[in-house]
Amino acid sequence: METVAVNISFKKSLLAEIDAAAKQEKRTRSEFLREAARAYIERQKQKRLEYHMDVPYQNTRGIRTEVGENALGYNDIHDTNGTQVPNDKKYSYADYLQWADGEKWEIIDGIPYNMAPAPSTQHQSICMALSAEFYNHFKNKPCKVFAGPLDVRLPRGGESEDEKILDVVQPDVLIVCDKSKLDAKGCLGAPELVVEIISPGTSQKDSITKLNLYEKSGVLEYWLIRPDEKTIMVFALDKDKKYGRTEVYSHKDTIKSSVFRELEINLQEVLV
Repeated sequence: METVAVNISFKKSLLAEIDAAAKQEKRTRSEFLREAARAYIERQKQKRLEYHMDVPYQNTRGIRTEVGENALGYNDIHDTNGTQVPNDKKYSYADYLQWADGEKWEIIDGIPYNMAPAPSTQHQSICMALSAEFYNHFKNKPCKVFAGPLDVRLPRGGESEDEKILDVVQPDVLIVCDKSKLDAKGCLGAPELVVEIISPGTSQKDSITKLNLYEKSGVLEYWLIRPDEKTIMVFALDKDKKYGRTEVYSHKDTIKSSVFRELEINLQEVLV
């Protein structure tokens, strides 16, 4: 992907805040500023869409006030872009199982996130193409390929009880090599590789909130796809169990996995 260097001036106090926030998110200053710019653009796009649709701002952002018989107020909910009004209530996978069928939710650190509406045709095309590439590579091998929705429960301390699990996500695509992690409910524990395809309004959640969750949970490799830019960012755990240097691939590249050394995919067949 072609990049252009730019010079930007900041007040020292603001730059100090940027550097502190970047350090907290384990990002370089440049990575943090790029993500902040993307998140701002996503918010502006959403606002313009809401203005033209002439509907209330909060109602177009995936916010719900009830889930089945559990009355979740506005303050309990994250919207699809990760906006949160703090609440002390922590929800578990056991709570999640009681919510109404047909609702799509994820829980991160005990906080429910209402997922985005049905994905676009481009999103689905990328998901299907990548799943097919994975399936062909891992056919007759121990690792299993799954396309979402599939509940992935990520215990913080090895717990398996539904009441104690506070992180449940539904990646777009995942690869699991340890069959003991698979059960009738989905996957209990970190997959070896996870793929998220960014949809309008999910940039912040996928690129920051989920990135941190996958790193802490021990997901060996995380692929973050930006369909509008036709790029894939690859994060891989280093020896310190942190996501180190980010690799970026465009639709003209052949992507290579650092976990599965023989896995190579021509992205011209995927990023359409």
